[in-house]
Parts: sequence; C-alpha cells; structure tokens
Amino acid sequence: MARFQAGSRYSNGLVSVNRNKAQFLVLRDLLNLQPAEDDSFITVTDEMINRPDIVSYIAYQRADLWWAIFDVNNIKNPLSLKINQRLRIPELSQLLAAISTLNLDL
Repeated sequence: MARFQAGSRYSNGLVSVNRNKAQFLVLRDLLNLQPAEDDSFITVTDEMINRPDIVSYIAYQRADLWWAIFDVNNIKNPLSLKINQRLRIPELSQLLAAISTLNLDL
C-alpha cells in the first residue's frame, strides 16, 4: 500500500486495487460525522479481520458502506483491524445523509 505524508493532498485518498492487481488512487473528501447518542458499536471478531465488507454487512446489512465506517473511525487501512477493536457505527440515515454531502454515486 502506498503511504502519503500527513497534510499531502493525497492523504485523504484511498489506494485500491483493480482486477489486474494494479494499484490506483481514489481522491475524495473524508466523511465528517460527529458522534451521536444513537450511534452503536461493534467489536471486531476474527471473521472481520481483512473483511471490511463483513463489518459493513453486520452493521447495515449492506457490504458497500465499509469505507464510511472506516472514515468515521479514522481507519485509513481497511486491512488493519484488530480483534476486540471497538468500532463506532452511526445510525444508517445519518450516515447516508453525510455521504450525500460528498457527491458520490452510491
């Protein structure tokens, strides 16, 4: 994985890998969602290690929101979860409202 210096315009990007295993950088704004009383929490289990899609599915019954959960929890590397790590899970409607401010097509 590529590493970018803090403050770099690339530090908010996501490094992804295409089907040919070539890395590419996706630039976007970070999701800004303050803690709320109706947030819930998930404790990372062994089945979630290296599977951010499972975290998202457990939280929202959707596998595609893993990146938003990781943003909210200030996790840059989706493969860096640790067993027993506690993740904040915002209420779905609040999360989707925050995502809508990023002008992404989900």
